[in-house]
Amino acid sequence: MKNSQPIALLLMVLSLGWTGCYYDVEETLYGPEGCDPAPGRYAADIEPLVQANCTECHGGPAPSAGLSFESYDNVSALAPAMLERMVLPTADPLSMPPNRKLDTCLIEDFAGWIADGSPNN
Repeated sequence: MKNSQPIALLLMVLSLGWTGCYYDVEETLYGPEGCDPAPGRYAADIEPLVQANCTECHGGPAPSAGLSFESYDNVSALAPAMLERMVLPTADPLSMPPNRKLDTCLIEDFAGWIADGSPNN
């Protein structure tokens, strides 16, 4: 009977390992909650997003990479390329903004605005 104790202990430890370490991120499983399904509007959604996250580097008299995002015309012309950079993994050196990820709802607004034809609204 003494030999069954180590086996029982091993089984108990293994069962804890299978059930004790379970972690999910709800947004990853079910998508973002509370995002507005309507496409973003330039004046209300897109321009503030760009000003808060892009123009520090891509603005002023000497914008990074020669790309200025201070006007509607520039943003709308470069929007598809901007979106490609926004969805890259943070570790990718081409990811924008550098070293951080934008909120999923902001990215969805931006993508919806592009899909809607990038209107100046």
